[in-house]
This record gives sequence, structure tokens and C-alpha cells, in this order.
Amino acid sequence: RQGLGAWRPAPEVAQRHAVQSSVGDMLRFSRRSIFSAFGIIEHLQADQLLVGLLLSATQFGLYTAGTAFANLPRFLGQSVGYVAYPEVSSAPGPLKRRTIVRFVLLGGLAIGPAVALLVMAVPWLLPLLLGSSFRPAIPVAQILLAGALLQALRRVAAEAIRGLGSGLSATVAEGIFIAVFAGSLLPLTAALGVEGAALASSLASFAAAVAIFRFKVGMIQ
Repeated sequence: RQGLGAWRPAPEVAQRHAVQSSVGDMLRFSRRSIFSAFGIIEHLQADQLLVGLLLSATQFGLYTAGTAFANLPRFLGQSVGYVAYPEVSSAPGPLKRRTIVRFVLLGGLAIGPAVALLVMAVPWLLPLLLGSSFRPAIPVAQILLAGALLQALRRVAAEAIRGLGSGLSATVAEGIFIAVFAGSLLPLTAALGVEGAALASSLASFAAAVAIFRFKVGMIQ
């Protein structure tokens, strides 16, 4: 947070561009953003509930093991996003787009190398931590890591856009994730088993990330 301090507008600039919101405005913003603020994957782990209904206990264990390695990118995305939210909110109007771009780039620089290192380290790190019987979870973890990168960047963008006062766009992206994941989970698990479940999660992350970047971030002037 201290390292990002140089990007903050001077206090007098932030005060000049301050916007007074009514209680009704805040309630509308809260209703639109509360669903996406929880994160159905990050916090509720709803993907594991659905996967557990379709896979055997052994396959579900492999999926859960792979998910454990995908938590770090998600945590990094949340952390950068929580800083981006107030920074975008306090930035003067002409600088809001630049502030969002900076934080998305910062998220990529922080999360991308971490994901790349984990993808390369998983083949020896996962058996070391969980035992050789979990070796079949290695490709699952690698697929989920790719999806976690997109998920983390989406979280950064969602929090930054929330700083513009738009809570609905992140909720729509979350809804797209749920729809794509639920729609692709059954056919992919039927064809590919546990790796298909991981692929469904990554495809849903891709669709949600495209939605929030293409339809919202690209519209910010």
C-alpha cells in the first residue's frame, strides 16, 4: 500500500473532485455489488459443491488438491483489488481510466509470474506436500492455475470499476462465470473426468474476464 502511495492524488485534488452520495445511492450501489463482492469461488467455493456432485470421491479429492494451489493467485488479485477500489474512487475524473489501467497492469505483474512459477513447480511441489498418490492432480492444478490468473485479474478490474461507483458490472461478470461453469461442467466432466471439471472452471473464468474487460473497462473514457 505504501508503494502505491505515489499514485494517489494530492488531498486537495481529491477533495475538489469529491462526490456527495445520498443514503439511497449507497444502498443501490450495495445491492448491485454485494453478490459479486463475496466471490462465489473465492469465498463460497461453490465450484467444489457442484464438482462433488458429479465426480467420485477420489476424483473430487484430486480436484480439491488442485484448487489449493489456485488460491494464491486469487488472494493476490483480491489484495490488489482492495487497494485499487479506494484509489480509483479518489482519483480525479480524467485520471480514473489511467488509474484502472495501472492497477490492472500491476495485478498482471504481481500475479502472472507467481502463476508461472507455480505451474512449473507443481509437478514436484504437489507430490512433496500431499504425497505421491496425488500425482494425478498435477494437470488439474495447472489448468486451475490458468483459470485463477484470469479470475484474479477480473477481481482487480471489478474492484477498480467498483471505485467508479459501478457495482453491477462485477455482478454481471460473476453471473456469466456461474452460467458458463454450470453449463460446461457436465459435458466436460463426462468426457474428461476431473480434468474436465478444471477446464470448465478455467473456461468460465475466461468468459467472465472477457465480459468485464471488453464491455466495461473498454468503455471508460
